[in-house]
Amino acid sequence: MRSVTFVFFSLVALVICGCKPAQAIKETKCVTLSKVDKTCDGKDDDCDGKIDEDYEVKKVSCGTGICSAQGSRQCIDGHTLDSCKPGSPGIEQCNTKDDDCDGDTDEGIEPIQCVASTGCAGHQACVNGSYTAECTAPVPVTEICADGKDNDCNGQIDTDCVPQLPKEECGDGKCTGLETCHDCEKDCGHCPAECGDNLCGDGETSVNCAEDCEALCGDNVCNADESPANCPSDCPAKCGDKTCSSGEGCPSDCPAECGDGICEGTESLDSCPTDCPATCGDTKCTGGEWAEDCNSCPEDCGQCAEKCGDSTCQASIGEDSTTCPSDCPKPTCETAADCDDGQNYTMDYCHQVVSGKHCHNQMKECMTDTDCGTVTPLNEAPVVIIDYHCGQPFGPSGPHFCVK
Repeated sequence: MRSVTFVFFSLVALVICGCKPAQAIKETKCVTLSKVDKTCDGKDDDCDGKIDEDYEVKKVSCGTGICSAQGSRQCIDGHTLDSCKPGSPGIEQCNTKDDDCDGDTDEGIEPIQCVASTGCAGHQACVNGSYTAECTAPVPVTEICADGKDNDCNGQIDTDCVPQLPKEECGDGKCTGLETCHDCEKDCGHCPAECGDNLCGDGETSVNCAEDCEALCGDNVCNADESPANCPSDCPAKCGDKTCSSGEGCPSDCPAECGDGICEGTESLDSCPTDCPATCGDTKCTGGEWAEDCNSCPEDCGQCAEKCGDSTCQASIGEDSTTCPSDCPKPTCETAADCDDGQNYTMDYCHQVVSGKHCHNQMKECMTDTDCGTVTPLNEAPVVIIDYHCGQPFGPSGPHFCVK
């Protein structure tokens, strides 16, 4: 019924305003139709027989880490649909990648067990995407009897050991018998550091006493075979050391590389979208190939202008039940008094249809007052109208319409 009504109003517009083919009537005025149909609203805005054909498909990105993905935002049946689907997270591994897609890399990786060259059990930690080459383990000491430990790291427990003294003997203030500075410091005092005694004592390091102190990651000494990559605790990263360490913001050591998952240096959304994707909510309305707009990101780009199809009936932009029925549905009514639109040249009446009683505000052309006695809505029974006569509401030279 709306399409026929639109044709009726268009003919009236041609009569009243002299509208051209590329124009239509709107609030009794001729307006030029849009040349393109870019809005995704399920309507033929430019009246070319096609719906939403000029809507621009936009590329979008989603997900983080290995879950990062790209897609597009399209217009399907008057609705925008986003095809971007982030990947599924996995288990975090030691590889400098965000395997569980939580924004962090290599977090919570447990060290692996190992055996050092001394025979002592130790571990290898995950550093910069790989496990350290060195096995971090305690220094072998003299085997102590009956403690259930392999103190000297020879693969055997409590063999060739030094018997532990009874507790009551150590601490009597006398360094006697089997007591030594190693097993009873209370009586014999602290053992002095002595290079060559197979004990890495105070002040000894792998640098000043290699015989007693093996180079180990974690001994606070940066040895020749250690670096920020394999032992950051002993060798902290420094800008200019030609080693790119995790989290180091040093362009000379860590040149920007598109695809490494880090947005750095001269990288941007346009030059490297995989590392620097557009992020809705960063207060920047990003342009370019991966553009944000008022539809995809109103937080950054502001709210879109009011238009038909936005579910809000805006009289300020000319919307009513005729120009935009999706936003302004016809009101229900009980009597004709409920339907008065304030115009003396529209016949206002409340008519019963299948869906209930609805208001109709119809402009009717006439020749005599008799023509204004009834009005027949499309596909409905005639309705008796009173208090209308045939007049000229738009001046003496205009056509005749039924008026109050």
